[in-house]
Amino acid sequence: MKRLADEYRPVIKFLLLGLLLAAAWYVLMEIILGRNNSIDRALTLLVTETSLFIINIFHSGFYYHSTETGLTNISFSKEPLLSINHECNGLALFALFSGFLIIFPGSSRNKSWFIPAGILIIFTANIIRVISLIFIQIKSPESLEFNHKYTFTLLVYSLIFALWMLWVNRYSNLFFTATNKRKSEAS
Repeated sequence: MKRLADEYRPVIKFLLLGLLLAAAWYVLMEIILGRNNSIDRALTLLVTETSLFIINIFHSGFYYHSTETGLTNISFSKEPLLSINHECNGLALFALFSGFLIIFPGSSRNKSWFIPAGILIIFTANIIRVISLIFIQIKSPESLEFNHKYTFTLLVYSLIFALWMLWVNRYSNLFFTATNKRKSEAS
């Protein structure tokens, strides 16, 4: 029994740290900062302004206005197209991605550049998602809900999973540790 507990200790530690980190995130975002906090407002605005900056390079006339709660409504030629809620600004995705890397084995030096690089990649994917949803709303409004709810959710979470796998296979040292352990046990 002790051998079994020793064998699964890293997994149990990972799961417990993950639960602790999720609880800390919940307390910070829901209890301490609240739902309509300055971080969410600023990030929602950044996503909106970045998306519209890129779109307006190619076709001017897109604009937005913010509501009292910090949500943004994107329009074109006085025609409302899309609203960006705080849930769509990517903050929870950044936390999910970063939290996994923080509790997963690997050097702090690699984490110090991989986490910001990953967040930038996820932010860029979110901008592409918002721009795509705007054009879907213009060209095929009946498919907006499906693409928002399923297509882009799958794509963004697949991207995060790919980044995690890159970390696990290339930077975590987990593969090398397990391989070296098996070699030493075989000897």
